[in-house]
Amino acid sequence: MVTASPHNGTAIFAYKFTVQSKPVYVLWSTTSQTVNLTLSSSSANNVTTTSSVPNDTLGNFSTQTISASGGTVSLNISPTAIFVEENTSSSVFENQEKTTKFELFPNPASENITIETSPDAVLEIINQTGQNMGTFKTNGIITINIKELPSGVYTVKSTFERNLITKLFIKK
Repeated sequence: MVTASPHNGTAIFAYKFTVQSKPVYVLWSTTSQTVNLTLSSSSANNVTTTSSVPNDTLGNFSTQTISASGGTVSLNISPTAIFVEENTSSSVFENQEKTTKFELFPNPASENITIETSPDAVLEIINQTGQNMGTFKTNGIITINIKELPSGVYTVKSTFERNLITKLFIKK
């Protein structure tokens, strides 16, 4: 973990790990504030943020896409951590009307996750060190047994045609 210098009298905390050569950050601070995050790639045109706490009783986590400029993005952080993923390819979002269906539940999970996505999408489960823990082809909905996975944060990549969408899930 990296602890940043106090900013406006508060501590900012950051952890960076890499998933398949793509940086993922976990950020939080002792109070709510806005900070500028310098991305590892100046070609990153946006980031996807995911809350670390579910926003409903079904265990769904809120996500949002925030534009980056010149390799920097302005983020609102608080004592509740957020996950931040860099996006360098605009094609991830260009044709999202075709591929916006990417639901993953429950999250966090301990035994199974169910994923609803575009028919014929290829799913990959990636651990925090970038290791592929499984590849699956779906006809639109699939339930995956995750009992044997160690506890931790995983990335699920959904690839359909030339589009890529990622989501994080927590294995309890």
